[in-house]
Amino acid sequence: MSLVSHLSVKQAYVIVFVILAFWAVFAYSTMQGVIAEEQKYAGLINVSGKQRMLSQRTALLAYKYLKDNNPLHHTDLEGLIVGMEEEHRFLTQKITSPTLHEIYFGPPALDAKVRAYLMLLKEYSAAPSEGKIQDILSGSNALLPLLNDAVSLFETESDAKITVLQQREQLILAGTLTTLLLEYLLLVRPLSSIISRKTEELEEEVRGKTKALQALFQQAQTNHDLLDAIVQNAPIPIFYKNAQGVYEKVNAAFCETFGFTPDEITDKTIRDIASGGFANVCDANDKKLYEDPEHQQVYEYSVPNRKNHRTVEMVFYKKALLDERGEIVGIVGAILDVTDKKEHERQLALRNEQLKMASETDPLTKVGNRRLCEQTLRFHIALQEQQHDLLTILLIDLDDFKHVNDTYGHNGGDEVLQLFASTARGLIREGDFIGRWGGEEFLIICPHSSEHDGIVVANKICDTVREIGFSFQSNISVSIGVAQNELGESACELLISKADIALYEAKHRGKDQALAYSMVV
Repeated sequence: MSLVSHLSVKQAYVIVFVILAFWAVFAYSTMQGVIAEEQKYAGLINVSGKQRMLSQRTALLAYKYLKDNNPLHHTDLEGLIVGMEEEHRFLTQKITSPTLHEIYFGPPALDAKVRAYLMLLKEYSAAPSEGKIQDILSGSNALLPLLNDAVSLFETESDAKITVLQQREQLILAGTLTTLLLEYLLLVRPLSSIISRKTEELEEEVRGKTKALQALFQQAQTNHDLLDAIVQNAPIPIFYKNAQGVYEKVNAAFCETFGFTPDEITDKTIRDIASGGFANVCDANDKKLYEDPEHQQVYEYSVPNRKNHRTVEMVFYKKALLDERGEIVGIVGAILDVTDKKEHERQLALRNEQLKMASETDPLTKVGNRRLCEQTLRFHIALQEQQHDLLTILLIDLDDFKHVNDTYGHNGGDEVLQLFASTARGLIREGDFIGRWGGEEFLIICPHSSEHDGIVVANKICDTVREIGFSFQSNISVSIGVAQNELGESACELLISKADIALYEAKHRGKDQALAYSMVV
């Protein structure tokens, strides 16, 4: 196995990065040095060439000044002298090779000759003369070949530097190509292999997930069809409407319940298919659901079927549907027909009322039985304690009732009991209570009444009963004991005992009369 195969991508990347960084620094520093040298030699060539030109131009200007004595030529000559002197000083300071040093400071003595020539120019500038101009022209001609040699040598050394620069450029190019090769071997090829392998793995994973998604889609489609079949065949009305209140889906039970076809409901609002109270109720409850979409809504309403005109009592169950952002997208609902249930409840309530009445009513006289008498008495005693009010009872016994039964049979006795009960009920107030205490005894409870009030009622009953005519052509009478309950006396038995004592005394005194408990104690 090769070295590359043993390197991780990270290690290869580090190696290539270090090589590239080293090579970039090396190439930059090398090129900078060569370029700096080349720039220096270019400057030296330029200055040396300019020196050559100045040696000729100064001689020419000196000659012209001698001939025309033009001040401008004198001024230009002085400027050229200064420039030539500064540039000669620059050249002598920048000499780098032994050959150039030999030209300037060796036997050719270019430096000395330039200095001597500059001295001639300065003297001539101060005092022009024919003799001096001849020396200047001779000096200029003598300098020209030496300056040419200096320029040529500067150019030769510059060409050598350029050759070195080209060699280094070739070296940098070779190094760069080598680095790129290493990059290919250490990075590109391994990465290509990894990417290819990962791509194959990813494609395989995508194929697997695609198959799984297709299976899930098929399962979802199957579930959707199953759910749709369940909804369509559900025996209760089910609907879905969007956030604008438009019905998008209803099942067969919904259409049958309200007397519409699917086309008459789909893409319609409640206002399109109903009016008045039902539409108002639906809109109002939808608004409440939008305000509190987290909770299920339940309410009842009676809905008419437009085809058979039958009013159906309904319970509506509605829930808002939310998207992933929590925004309401619609409302789904189910409706239960509770008409039969409500009717059954009404019948049951009626039956319960009847059973309750039967359990509390004496079947013969249709007044309260003994059980209801006791319950009612306890209630009024407790109420009297709370309100600090008056309470009086009348305990009534039909005189000689056994004789009636023995003489006229049970039918005659039943007639007496029934007629007495209906008569007494007609003589008491609306808030008073009458019940059969047992046998031929009856109890009347008079709230908010004193003992005196009870005696007045009792005497009225006695007087009225004497006048009742029976089918067996005989009259009867009653004896009544009246007792008032005192505050703090909460026992029913004590109050009944007082009334019973008064009743017993009324019997003892000859019957057919009413006596109060206070009259006999």
